[in-house]
Amino acid sequence: MSAAPPLVLDLDHESRNSASLTNLFEVVSEDLQTLNKNIQSRVLELKEQGVSEEKAMAVADIEYRAERNAKKKSHSRLKQIAKLQGKKPPPNPYPNAIKEIHDEERKLVRDRFHDPRILEFVQKMKEENVAFLQDRNGSGGF
Repeated sequence: MSAAPPLVLDLDHESRNSASLTNLFEVVSEDLQTLNKNIQSRVLELKEQGVSEEKAMAVADIEYRAERNAKKKSHSRLKQIAKLQGKKPPPNPYPNAIKEIHDEERKLVRDRFHDPRILEFVQKMKEENVAFLQDRNGSGGF
C-alpha cells in the first residue's frame, strides 16, 4: 500500500471554487504541528548518528528558520485570500510577545481608574503622604 500524496494547495492562482478558510487553516495547523515534531526528531536523529549536540542544534535551527520563512509566506498568502473573500484574516502564528503582555496589562491599567478598592487605597496613600509631609515640616529639625 502506498501512502496518500500530501495535500497541496496552489495558492498562487485563485481557484474558481471557493475554498473555506477553515480548511486552509486546518492544513496550516497540521503543518505547524508536524514541523515542531520534525525539529525535535531531527536533533535526536543527528545525535544518534554521532553528530555533536551543538552541531545537531545548529542544523535543526537552520532547517527551522527555512521552514519558518515558508510558514510566514503561507500566512501572508492566507491573509490575502481572506481579504479577497471579505473574511477575517487568520491569527498571526508568530505573535509579538511584548504586545501580548501589553494587552494583558492594559486591562489592569484601566482598572486602576475605576476599581473602588484601588481608588480607596490611592486616597489612603495620599492622606498618609500629606501627614508625612506635615510631620516632617512641623518637626523643624533645623
